[in-house]
Amino acid sequence: MSRVRGAEQHSATYYFLIDYVFPSLWYGTNIAIIYMSFKYFALVFGSLGLLLTIIAVSATAGLGWLVESGNVGAALMAPAFVCEPGDWERLAGGGGGGDGRTGNKASTSLTRSESMSASLGDDDSLPGISVLKPLCGVDSMLETNLETFFQLEYPEAKFELVFSVTEATDPALEVVRSLMVKYPKVHASIVVADPQVGYNPKLNNLIVPFDRAEFDLCLCSDSNVYAEPDLLTLFASEFDDDVGFLHQMPVVSKPGSWGAWLEYTYVNATILPMFIVGTLTPFPCVWGKSFAIRRSDVNSPHIGGLASFGNCIAEDLAISTAMHAMRLRVKLMRRTVVQRLGVWSFTQFWERSTRWLKYRKAMGVVMGGFTLEWVFYGPVIALFAGLSWAWLMGGSFVLPALSAFALLGLLAYAFVRHIDNTLAGPPSPLRFAASWIAVQALLIPMWITVMLSRRDLQWRGKAITLAPNSHLPVKKER
Repeated sequence: MSRVRGAEQHSATYYFLIDYVFPSLWYGTNIAIIYMSFKYFALVFGSLGLLLTIIAVSATAGLGWLVESGNVGAALMAPAFVCEPGDWERLAGGGGGGDGRTGNKASTSLTRSESMSASLGDDDSLPGISVLKPLCGVDSMLETNLETFFQLEYPEAKFELVFSVTEATDPALEVVRSLMVKYPKVHASIVVADPQVGYNPKLNNLIVPFDRAEFDLCLCSDSNVYAEPDLLTLFASEFDDDVGFLHQMPVVSKPGSWGAWLEYTYVNATILPMFIVGTLTPFPCVWGKSFAIRRSDVNSPHIGGLASFGNCIAEDLAISTAMHAMRLRVKLMRRTVVQRLGVWSFTQFWERSTRWLKYRKAMGVVMGGFTLEWVFYGPVIALFAGLSWAWLMGGSFVLPALSAFALLGLLAYAFVRHIDNTLAGPPSPLRFAASWIAVQALLIPMWITVMLSRRDLQWRGKAITLAPNSHLPVKKER
């Protein structure tokens, strides 16, 4: 069976490079260019960047402490997601005494182990897993991506595939039915339901299949995910008793058009470094393309079911925050998940990128300060570096600015070569350079567009408006 090279096991050195060295080089180089070459005018922006970093780190650390201790107010998080003092011991059955932390984990381990054993079959070493695939329309490469889930190497009796749509006329159903005929031995089913428990269309598509899932451990996977054959085995092995939310870092691959190349470069060379750094903060930083949770955790009295997140457009962040509040770990898997792009238009790239920016804008300083994000864009850093070099050394600023810009591009290419290690091979240097320059040129226009725009956005044909000053609950749907 054809496998992507990402499925291979790598050495500890490889993961150390990916997780720490390359992200550190990326941001360290940015900071070095700013602080080593800024003077007077440029130094002001460097100081603002440093101040923003201090505020962001302090805010995330403080928020992480508040969430863990259960004292976050309604202004930051829905009260239902926060344990009151003593609630955790009662939920876990730990009895009285102690600070609640040590005894809680022991009680939780017992409860969750019993829950796992209830879903085991003949092979007690593997838990049962329900794979939930919410669908909406036919994406590029949908059939080939979905087929990889029918080819998973996991005991047939220990997993199920549940495909869900909100409309019986959804064209994705035809694709799923053809695959079900092709792989009759795979336990697969279709759910057509639209409970409309909230304004989040994706979550509405997950509510019913999540409640009907056969197994306690559920893997929620987007429609454009390419599954490696041992995916479920890895999730089962890494979902420890103290884990509440297990997610993967997505890597986009196989761009088949100019718009796809823009998406490829933007995600791999701009978004992922920020994401990796975010995972090192005390506050949950997750990517909901492929994640696993337990129904018993979500349906506990502390949360009250998946419907509790119905008005959170960033449901992955809300769920992980709830798990963190329950003192369960939010864990990032070592294995990345591959999203094969195929053909994208420029409009698709623009709409998706600006939608993400609107999310970050709505989340405000809690998630890192959208307002001053532009200070760390490649063109801005290169321009400041060139101006300050000319100020200090004399001469034109053009060559120093271009040199700084080229350095950032080389570092971005080195990072992408290491994370995109699929059978598609490393990206073409010329195509990557062209798309990276184009993305860098679009960053500031996208930021200005979102900064001046309203909170309206489009998601798969649905118009929604984000409510202000919150973790992305939706205000209305038109």
